[in-house]
Formats: sequence, structure tokens, C-alpha cells
Amino acid sequence: MKIAKKIGIVLLILIAIPLIAALFVPKKFNAESEITINKPRQEVFDYIKFIKNQENFGVWYRMDSTMKKEYEGSDGTVGFTYKWNGEKMGEGKQIITNIVEGEKIESDLDFGFGDAAHAYLSVEEISPDETLVKWGITGKTPYPWNLMSLFFDMSKDFEEGLKNLKDVLENQQSSHTMKKVQYTINIKASAEKVYKTMLGIDNIKTYEQWTAAFNPTSTYEGKWDKGSKIYFVGTDEDGRRGGMVSEVREIIPNKFVGIVHYGILDGDNEITEGAEVEKWAGAHENYSYEENNGITTVTIDIDVTEDFIDYYNTTCPQALEKLKNICESK
Repeated sequence: MKIAKKIGIVLLILIAIPLIAALFVPKKFNAESEITINKPRQEVFDYIKFIKNQENFGVWYRMDSTMKKEYEGSDGTVGFTYKWNGEKMGEGKQIITNIVEGEKIESDLDFGFGDAAHAYLSVEEISPDETLVKWGITGKTPYPWNLMSLFFDMSKDFEEGLKNLKDVLENQQSSHTMKKVQYTINIKASAEKVYKTMLGIDNIKTYEQWTAAFNPTSTYEGKWDKGSKIYFVGTDEDGRRGGMVSEVREIIPNKFVGIVHYGILDGDNEITEGAEVEKWAGAHENYSYEENNGITTVTIDIDVTEDFIDYYNTTCPQALEKLKNICESK
């Protein structure tokens, strides 16, 4: 009995020691790492804003081959939810809570216990072809789980993940490199009239008329509001619906419209990853309007892959001529 009693006392001490130690370990935690990536700031941001892309550089996604993943919402937009469940990584979820365009993406991480942690990825331009990327997290771990902070350093995981990100972005195949093309036309109409006609603000048919140069069934679904998702769609020769999944990046009425394309629409299905998407994901399409003495100069800037340059060189001037005719005939 004495031996059993001693064993019991020893076991109690072994259990008590970490519980006591946890009383003196901070419950709040934070970690951050940074790296310089030799790519333009916007290109880096357009990649990191999609949570699914973290599978390509985050170390945690490589630790558990049993991990099952679920997605809710549109990646790269506030409210998108990424859920995981695996033998090693357990169960949890990540929700995009805030996006500062071209600067930062913030999210909440729920590990299944305690309050959700706050994670962020930010970008800062060092030079036109250099970007400083910071990846960090802040949060609070409940007692006694706070003791675990003594045994791992999340900053090292972020550091390794950022090295992976640098490798991914700096070694993308040149076939995926975008080239910017520009088209301009002068229209005898006010900037307001050209802007509304071009976007179909008052009547979507005016948008459909000038974009028919690209596809006779061309139209859009969505709103011209900053941060809004918008579909640019049409049907092919077989009557199948398809197009692009995009975001209205910036909009200044009668002055500027900025669009970024990040996915493909196949029927009713959004495709935001894979080889076909990667060729042009993050491509920008901008419209600028400058009025002078009753003449509005419209400028279109588009990021395209090399194999589409000839196509745009043919169709975009035709589309702008149609826009000019519509505006000047009313």
C-alpha cells in the first residue's frame, strides 16, 4: 500500500507541475515573419488573397496527408470559409474577415478551442519589382493549453511558408506571364455618357452591344460596386454558358473602372484553381475616361497572355468603334 501511495503521489506531482507551470506562461501569443519577393506588389497580393493558395506554400497543409478540406463562399472575398479536418492537424476553420485591396488580407483562425486567432498577410512595395511580405498571427490560448507555446515557434512556420511563397511566385513559368496591352479611342460625348453606356448603367443592352465584338451573347451578371463579384458571361457555339469570375477592384464614376479576373465560369460552376486558371488569374482590365472640350478619351488597359494578344489587337478596336457609334448616335 505504501508503494502504491508513493506512486500516486508521484503521478499527482507529475500532473501538477505542468498545470502550475502553465499559470506562469502568457496566454496571449503573437508571431510574425517577413520576406522580400522579387515580384510587383499587386501580383503578390493577387496571389496571397486567395486562401486556397496557402496550400501551395503553408507548412501546415503539408503536415497531414489525411486532411479533408471544405470551402464555403468565394475565395478572395470577405466571408470565404476554409475548413479542415485531419488526424494530425485536427479540426478547424479559417474565415476571411477583411481585405484592404493591394495591402492586406485578414482572417480568423478557429482551432476548435478558445477564442479565434487573428491572422494576416500584408504586402508593401519596396520597388516596382520587389515586395515585402509579412505573415503573422495574434491570439489568446486558454489555460492550460497555453503551456504548448513553450514547445513550438509559429514564427519559424511562417518563415518557412514565406520561403515557399517566394519560390512559387519567383519561379512561375514564363508561359503564365501577362503582358499589358492598351487601346484608346476619342468619343464625341461627355465622360458621364460614355461611362454609363460602356457599363450599361442605365440599360445593360448598351454594354452588350459594344462587347458583342468579343461574343455576340456577351453580357454580365452582378453590380458595378467596388469589391463586388461580377460574372462576364456568354454562350459558345453549343449554347453552353461560360465566362470569367471577376471582382470590381476600383470604381470612380465617369473616371475609372478597375477589374481583376480570378476564375472561370463553366456553366454555373466557379473554377478558381488549376492549370487553365493559373495562366491568367490576377489579370487586370481597366477603363479610364478623360473629358476635354466635349471629347472623351477612353483607354482600356488589359493584362493578357501572349497567345491572346493577336485576338485582342483585332477585337478590342472593333469593340471601341461600336462603343463610339453608340455614344455618338444618341
